[in-house]
Amino acid sequence: MDTDVSLPRWVLLAGIGAVVAAVGSVLPWATVRFDAALADLPNVPETQTVTGLDGDGTITLVLAVLALAVLVAAAVRSRPGPKTAAVTALTGTLVTAVAALDYREFRATRSRIQRRVAESGPEMAGDAVTVELEPGLAVLGLGGCLLLAAGGYALLSYWRHDADPAAATGE
Repeated sequence: MDTDVSLPRWVLLAGIGAVVAAVGSVLPWATVRFDAALADLPNVPETQTVTGLDGDGTITLVLAVLALAVLVAAAVRSRPGPKTAAVTALTGTLVTAVAALDYREFRATRSRIQRRVAESGPEMAGDAVTVELEPGLAVLGLGGCLLLAAGGYALLSYWRHDADPAAATGE
């Protein structure tokens, strides 16, 4: 009789990854700072912060909550299996991809802004507009990587277990 009721470690790691991804989804992702001369113009704030919920963070928050719900449901019902691991790995892949693509987009936006400011003439300083990346994207990426690693590890473990009949029969 198997009395082991503990969860596999990968489920705990995936749960942590889902929570980290959810937190990263709502944190600030970037801040745009405008020079005082630009901030005096109408409709131009001195700073503007973009949080995850201003854009793709809504998608990643839904994915993180979905992954956590699947993990909790699987843990409550019985021991999580390959389907739970597949959902975890897929969710991790999507969250990580969103973080990487948005990071790339913010860097490209920063370059475009700096190029336009430089083209506007010598009266405009090169640092008139700055785009600073905030920790939200890094936290989101970390959460996505944890989900992906946990799900991938579990899938590999289940695949190896199925491929080795001796392991399945305990011989």
